[in-house]
Parts: sequence; structure tokens; C-alpha cells
Amino acid sequence: GHHMPLGTDTIQGADGARRIAARLEQEGILALPGPAIPFGVSDEYMSFPGTVTLRPSTLMAVLRDVCSSLARHGFRKIALLMPHDGNFGAMHAAAQEITAEGIARVLVLNWLPVVRSHYPQILASKRPEGHGGEGETARMLASQPELVHLDRAVACHPERREPLPWDIPPYFGGAVFDAPVDFRALAPPGSIGDPGLATRETGEKLHAIITEWACDIIKRHFVNA
Repeated sequence: GHHMPLGTDTIQGADGARRIAARLEQEGILALPGPAIPFGVSDEYMSFPGTVTLRPSTLMAVLRDVCSSLARHGFRKIALLMPHDGNFGAMHAAAQEITAEGIARVLVLNWLPVVRSHYPQILASKRPEGHGGEGETARMLASQPELVHLDRAVACHPERREPLPWDIPPYFGGAVFDAPVDFRALAPPGSIGDPGLATRETGEKLHAIITEWACDIIKRHFVNA
């Protein structure tokens, strides 16, 4: 949208990693936040100037090389955080390959359906909120507020068709992947929802939900398995 930086997903991912590691440390579990990868699969946003996109095969290769490098330094349990939905397929495929080759155990954590399930109880908006909307803007206000300019926020609520069962993308917990083409045609401002309603307090609540869920998953798969 007009109100947040192009690096929003990277910033949220890096902040999420720090929060998760800090929470695990409080429980006596050592976890180190790894490097954020600032580029991903973002073809549908190329009509917005400044966007840089990777092919899925390129992102897979980057993930393989990063995880292989970490494994050579002794890391055998790696959790990949997914704050950008376009990376879903490449991350899953890379995790499968790396784990199958015995380089390391790789877990992919997609917090998007988790946090979105809490939107009706937490957000001020009573309409659908999506990319760059109230929820994501609130998380950015909690992560790096100086980069958020609510005075530039534009509300946008695209018309939606009557939903069919499970007819939402897998990264939101659905069963249908229809590769997006041009996000500007769907939402001209570059965001969906009403980001002007976002507050830092809401963002902290959403981050807390993500952190608790991610820590529970990491403990189950990597610590208490």
C-alpha cells in the first residue's frame, strides 16, 4: 500500500524470528534467529515500482544454499518462517529436498492462517482484511513504527464472489491454488482492507499469537518429538 515500505514482509519475518527465539530462551531452549532473505516470489506485485521478484526455482536454490551453509556450521534443526504467501510452494519444496538429503531437518512455519483466524476478535474492522490491511499494518506498527505512515493509508475493499468450500489458497488453509497475476487490478492502492484502523496495541496482540503458536510447534517437532 501507500503507507508501508516494500520491505514489510522481511521486517515482520525478522522481528518474528527474534520474538520466537527470545520466548524459547525464556523456557531454556536455545534458538538463534537466522538471516532474513529479503527477496521472494512476488510476480503479482511487479506493477508496483520497486518490487523485486525471484523465480520459485531461484528461491529454492537460495534456501538450499543457506540451509546447507548453516548445517555445515552444526545447525541440524532449522525452522523457516513464511511471512510472505508467494514463497509458500518454494519453501515447502526446498524443505522436502533438504530434509530428504539428510542435510538438516527443516520445518516451514506459515503463520498466516493462524493469525488471520483471530482477526474477527481482535481487529476493529468488521470487513475482510488482507494484504497491507489493518492486521499487517498493526504488526508493522509494533515492529518498526517509523516506517508506517497512516496518513497515506487508503481503504480498499474489493468485491468478493460468493465463496465455495475450501476455495482459498493453501497458504490461508484452503485447497485451491490459482496463481495470482496482477494485484493492482484487484486492489489499486496495493492493500486490502482499512489500514487506517491499525494500532500498535493490536499489532502486539497479533505478534503474541504468532509467537506462542510458533514456539508450541517448534517444541513439538524439534524438542519434544
